[in-house]
Amino acid sequence: LGNFLNALFYASAHHSIGASTAVFAAVGLLAAAQFSARFRLPRTRLWIPFAAGLGLLAMLGSSERTDVMAHLFGFSAGLSVGVVALPALTRDLLAGKIAGRLLTAISFFIMVAAWGRALLSS
Repeated sequence: LGNFLNALFYASAHHSIGASTAVFAAVGLLAAAQFSARFRLPRTRLWIPFAAGLGLLAMLGSSERTDVMAHLFGFSAGLSVGVVALPALTRDLLAGKIAGRLLTAISFFIMVAAWGRALLSS
């Protein structure tokens, strides 16, 4: 999702898809997981996981030779997916094998769609 958003942002002027975007999506997912865990506790500071994720993004994802927008889109995508998906998974709305199969199918569909779009546009 982060690479897709980055490709939309740059349109045809950008031809790079990096794994670092996925790494920052994982950072966003971790921040969302911590938010989800803290949300149920009384008197917690909910902003801390977001600040920590942004701190990692700032320290590790910004230099003069990196695609800062790709890292930002990756972090945003991971955070968004995590905030939406994690509460559903923790409330047991999707349990065990069903959740694994559904998330695998969604991931596979996104990958196939991205490759299809790349092949059709070249």
